[in-house]
Amino acid sequence: MLQIGRIQELTLARITSVGGYLTDGRDDVLLPNKYLPRGADLGESLKVFVYLDSEDRPVATTIFPKAEIDTFASLRCVAVNQVGAFLDWGLEKDLLVPFREQLNPMREDQVYVVRVLLDPASNRPVASAKLRKFLVPVGTDVRAGQKVSFLVSELKPHAVSGIADGRYSAVVLEDEETRPVRVGQTVDAYVKSSNEESLLLALRPIGRAAELSEADQLLARIKREGGFLGLHDRSDPDQIQRQLGVSKSTFKRIVGHLLKEGKIETDPYGIRLRPDA
Repeated sequence: MLQIGRIQELTLARITSVGGYLTDGRDDVLLPNKYLPRGADLGESLKVFVYLDSEDRPVATTIFPKAEIDTFASLRCVAVNQVGAFLDWGLEKDLLVPFREQLNPMREDQVYVVRVLLDPASNRPVASAKLRKFLVPVGTDVRAGQKVSFLVSELKPHAVSGIADGRYSAVVLEDEETRPVRVGQTVDAYVKSSNEESLLLALRPIGRAAELSEADQLLARIKREGGFLGLHDRSDPDQIQRQLGVSKSTFKRIVGHLLKEGKIETDPYGIRLRPDA
């Protein structure tokens, strides 16, 4: 059965004056001439996206949208009219967000995170900005320290909200932010804690993974400085923060780890790489 709103592989069954007809073994769909690859052979498998044309007939294209149905996507609003808002999703015809599926009135040239879905009334792909109804409870297999993909959906005064791994509600609190993020951006994040409703994330590794990552970064910085870095346990905390982007307590912890590993030496003036490190 043809899957409207999805990328799929279909077989070229016949070629006519208007294009090639592809089949899934049960139903056929037209791939217009402008999308039919030159030299395509009967029986060849082609990857296409299937949607409905203006007369509600399935049609295929080799141009792929930025998102398929049942996925979240970051898309820009290109028009608003009496029907709703329209988002650029990479096809000739823009993706409709009906007014009933908008949290707040959408505005042109703004980026929104939406869920692409198949409208049950029209059988056409549409989008919804009401994300929560598409998220699932956090599973018991999610662990602290786990790395996830975090899609930023909203910037709040003291937190960043978004979607983790395409299915969970997630938030990064203000004191956990380590770099600027924007709506629609996807970044790596790390689970601090969780409950059934949501994940609390950090934007840098935590626990043992954090220690190893920060140690590697400090070693790389010392190497860039020619093997010596003029920071020590009496350095001003603001100086450490400016140069390394970490607190003094974190700096001392990383230095202690590298000393234990035998990779650095310290003196009253700073840190230097061991010759054999």
